[in-house]
Amino acid sequence: MSIIVSMSRLSSKMDIITTDYSIPYGEIIRFMKQSCDYVKKNNSHLLLVLQHEACYTVSSQQLPGKKIDDIEIKNEILPLYSTDRGGKITYHGPQQKIFYPIFFLPHLYENINLKDFIDKLEYAVVLTLRDLGITAFQKNDARGVWVKNSINEEAKIASIGMRFSNKISHHGIAINISDCNYYLEKINACGIIGGRTACVADFLNENSTTLALRIEMLFIKHLNTFFF
Repeated sequence: MSIIVSMSRLSSKMDIITTDYSIPYGEIIRFMKQSCDYVKKNNSHLLLVLQHEACYTVSSQQLPGKKIDDIEIKNEILPLYSTDRGGKITYHGPQQKIFYPIFFLPHLYENINLKDFIDKLEYAVVLTLRDLGITAFQKNDARGVWVKNSINEEAKIASIGMRFSNKISHHGIAINISDCNYYLEKINACGIIGGRTACVADFLNENSTTLALRIEMLFIKHLNTFFF
């Protein structure tokens, strides 16, 4: 399978690659590897804007992108893949918008600051959601982006898992657009036992495709402000 992409340029420093269909996780791993090679060769930065086919991923010693098990959820059999990102087991699916910044960090920082990099990615999501009228926040004791749900519980609306290799960032952020809470809450997503999750559609009565496009535009705007 070859991934069909649309490529655009937001600034002189960041190229954006988007797809409009769901991609198997193994193909995404290979695509990220190609993207890292591109960044290194072209002295540039890439932002991948993707959709995953429904699956679970978990940090593992096995080769990234290798299927290691099946998980039955909601009468569906979903594959579990190995990954080399940080973080615990999580769900990826077509109900999410995935952003993978493939950035060469020495071009962003005089002294590479990984914590600051991740903090800024999270805050770009916070500002994106606030632009949509959703109050979101970061937490000192847990990664990701959070909201208060309908019964005033803290719920995770976006997850982050990163890897840094050869000074290039891999993987990134998944924002829950429409209802994937069931898939996330059944597995203690990100290692949080009994944790609650939320999606943008919990707060906005809009078509999920329209929401995803709005989020894409807003997130890219804030990312450009922070880094370029």
